[in-house]
Amino acid sequence: HFAAYNGHTLTCEHLIRAGADVMATNQKGKTPSEVADGWMTRRVLKNREKEVMQEKSYHELLQKSGGVKVNRCKVCICGKAKTGKSTPKKSLKKGPLSALFQG
Repeated sequence: HFAAYNGHTLTCEHLIRAGADVMATNQKGKTPSEVADGWMTRRVLKNREKEVMQEKSYHELLQKSGGVKVNRCKVCICGKAKTGKSTPKKSLKKGPLSALFQG
């Protein structure tokens, strides 16, 4: 709030990159963008607020939908070792190998 109130745009940008909460309120219930001095400082803070709100809405949608369905990928590792449970491990230790990705 201090950096925003005093119009220190670069300090606000550094604080945002360091993870500062732009939605935090002061004792009067104001966010940094609401007390910001100068249009540039206010714009930097408002842009980050917009990103935070989008992330929050995406997170809420994911929770409601039960999460993201992720495509799975099958990997086949082929080497010179004989078949068995330790084939991938032995193949990796022996040197060059080839992999086939299917997804």
